[in-house]
Amino acid sequence: MFQEERRAMCYEAGRLLGVRYGSFPDAPTTIPAVILDFEDGSWVLAVNADDDTIRISSSDGLPLEGVCVGDAPQDSPWTRVLGASAQWIWTLENQQGYEDGIQFSFSREGREVCRIQLIAVASGWHIV
Repeated sequence: MFQEERRAMCYEAGRLLGVRYGSFPDAPTTIPAVILDFEDGSWVLAVNADDDTIRISSSDGLPLEGVCVGDAPQDSPWTRVLGASAQWIWTLENQQGYEDGIQFSFSREGREVCRIQLIAVASGWHIV
């Protein structure tokens, strides 16, 4: 699933320029959305609150109603990959058949610099 979105982020988006987190005002520590801003487009990685599955869409295709958006914290793993490109993107499926995670491999000049996983837990992302 989300083959076109993953392909576009790897082959068409260019370098990662910024990362923003979306949260609800009444639950500021839960991150239901991560917005990746590349040179050539932005994508929203969201958690479906009904079943903790993932959703991936270009930033104009996924409404974020009621979500406050701000820059990712300076101590997040994303700071290591700013300026890098997505080399590989996997969607992860749990033992019950639900897609509930995403893994990125970022590279600079063809060399992997970092892998980041987002796992849907309790209607938000756990990022490692």
